[in-house]
Amino acid sequence: MPAIFPSEYDVRSGVQFGPTIGTEFTGNFIPPSTGDVESGVQFGGSGNEFAGVFIVPSPDDVRDGVGFGAP
Repeated sequence: MPAIFPSEYDVRSGVQFGPTIGTEFTGNFIPPSTGDVESGVQFGGSGNEFAGVFIVPSPDDVRDGVGFGAP
């Protein structure tokens, strides 16, 4: 059975991989900055390499009519 490799979009940017010499493909995935991920949400390698630090403002701190938070 031939080896199955992930899409370049699922491999970190700049990381080379492949079936023969390991450099046939180059990843192009760029993970979000921790500042763009809600505080306490873990992500990255194994799902816990990084933790978000973004603090969602309280509704009282947001002007009426301005949308924020999850879509």
